[in-house]
Amino acid sequence: LCTINSQRTCGSRTTWSSFGPSDWFNGTYDDYQYQPMLGTYGLIKPDIMAPGSNITSVHNTTNDAYDSGNSGTSFSAPHVCGAIAVMLSKDGSLTPARIDSILENTTMPVTSSDPPGKDSLNGSGFLDLESACLGIGNAQKGILKVINDESSTGYLSVANISHLEPWVVKVYPTAFTVAPGDTQRVDVWADTTGQGLSPGNHYDTLFIDSNSETKTITRVLVRLYNGATNISMTNLTATGYVGRIDLKWRTASEYNLEAWQIARSEAAEGEYTIVGAMEGHGTTGLPHDYKFTDRYIMPGQRYYYKLISIDNMGKTTYGPVSAVAIAGPSVNALKLAMNPARSAQVLFNVSHPSKVSLKVYDISGRLVKTLVNGVLSPNNYEIVWNGKNDAGRVTGNGVYFIRMSSDGEESTLKLTLLK
Repeated sequence: LCTINSQRTCGSRTTWSSFGPSDWFNGTYDDYQYQPMLGTYGLIKPDIMAPGSNITSVHNTTNDAYDSGNSGTSFSAPHVCGAIAVMLSKDGSLTPARIDSILENTTMPVTSSDPPGKDSLNGSGFLDLESACLGIGNAQKGILKVINDESSTGYLSVANISHLEPWVVKVYPTAFTVAPGDTQRVDVWADTTGQGLSPGNHYDTLFIDSNSETKTITRVLVRLYNGATNISMTNLTATGYVGRIDLKWRTASEYNLEAWQIARSEAAEGEYTIVGAMEGHGTTGLPHDYKFTDRYIMPGQRYYYKLISIDNMGKTTYGPVSAVAIAGPSVNALKLAMNPARSAQVLFNVSHPSKVSLKVYDISGRLVKTLVNGVLSPNNYEIVWNGKNDAGRVTGNGVYFIRMSSDGEESTLKLTLLK
């Protein structure tokens, strides 16, 4: 929650504004637990940023005066409600889900370096009512990246971005500065409704007025084209295991994707260091799954990760996500009370909340009985197998195997059943 400055960018989240991922673990409903090792990641909050700092508002005790300097979500929430009212005045058939989708996909970057997409620090971005109303119709948004080369000796300053054709209805931002090695995202909105235009046959030019050493006015061609964005990210997760953290992500499609970089920090908004890299799949419409394992960590320490994609347009950052590596195995001292036996008594202890699987297999590898398959709290456990299978029938004498898995680790015990 933050204020809008003269450049119509948010600037930063206020220090008192909450950020995610949210943890709804109140002991009553347990709707949204944040327990990465169990595959639950809370809520990716906030959803959207809105003005909530130093707001001028109608006075709360009079009808003819104003009060200034107010801060809090009590002021940011009405901004979003007002935006929704304007959207409904344009299209009264909008559903709540459609409103939410439009609002979150038409936001402005919170800062010049704010990555596209939704993250747990700034949500999907800063409320942009004009773009939200454009998004209700047939307007489509493209992304232009203005890059200041790493070898540059100074800041790239863009004074203005102009265009010619009326179907380019919005360009934002049109004035900004870019530090050496950094990238500025520029949103370009096109709306061809009623103009009889078809994809691939119409062009416009963006005129970028800057202090570039090579030329003052840079011309960028805008083509009306139906095509994929550079990358379509579908999910990004970090999960802590014994002695490691796994970072996983999936892309629905990729365009000119050269490589990935994985950056790590010990604070959500701290300094990130590159700890790994891997190749992308170039241009493809097929989904791809990626996995990076970080073993150079301290157990018990929370680490934050950002994912950086590198393509022909520059770099795009996703995240952060976070996880904690587990100090030791969650399940210890797996043993049998008697062997051979007429029934099996399995003894073990759980050191922290974990999803545990305990199953019995016969000598041919077929599943005979599932004893445990769920989340167990820290405790000592004694699980008895009475020699019956999942159908309730008594099994015969012979050799069986009891296999336990938890936190990516597995243990197996051999049992000889005699009756």
